[in-house]
Amino acid sequence: MKRAALSALVIAAVVISGCAKLLQDDFESYTAGEVPGGSIPGSPACDAIETVGAATQFSVGPTNAIAGNQSLNFEPAFADEVSRIDFLPCEPSGNDHSIRFRWRGRFQGPSSSPGVQVRITDGDDQLFRAYLLFNVTRSSIEIGSAGTVNHTIEGDFSRPHAVVARIVPGTPDQYFIAIAGEGVSASDAAPEGNLSELVDFRPRDAFLRMLWQSGASVTETYLVDDVIIEQGQ
Repeated sequence: MKRAALSALVIAAVVISGCAKLLQDDFESYTAGEVPGGSIPGSPACDAIETVGAATQFSVGPTNAIAGNQSLNFEPAFADEVSRIDFLPCEPSGNDHSIRFRWRGRFQGPSSSPGVQVRITDGDDQLFRAYLLFNVTRSSIEIGSAGTVNHTIEGDFSRPHAVVARIVPGTPDQYFIAIAGEGVSASDAAPEGNLSELVDFRPRDAFLRMLWQSGASVTETYLVDDVIIEQGQ
């Protein structure tokens, strides 16, 4: 049974009427131990996952599942190796619509960890090109644009949490975020602002990327569930 209560606040905070799903994955249709990759089962038919790294770093299973029976277990690479997963949505109908990104997560690692990064990006590997950046650690989520941190949300992110980020193209491009999790105060739960002037938000190019920073320990895991990307009006 899904833990709907966790994300009720988050979904309500950035609700968009008339959304069209561009990507959806709750990891329930995979075989335990399977490495996700390629086309995502179910609807929509054009979304996909792409992984970079060893197969042992990505697996679907029931251990500490956030919602339902299974979650994705995403682990760091050794030393300087790359560990990355991209959630690639269907192409939206244009570049003038808002896009909403949401996922559930659970960080498992020591308090000294530099954390896992979640980027809303167009694929450029340079940090200053990221539309939005979430640096998730055990006790905080730093949020910024083009590598500049604008908000720090404190909480216990070793427990299940939910994140929704809506980006609205315009002059300037704006973002609206909502976070639900244990220990997150109501005053911090819905940061918003403008994307950096260094980036030009293009909905057709945007996707969700998760990657481990250098220095992360192989004993760490970021559990991921209920990843959804939607186009607004």
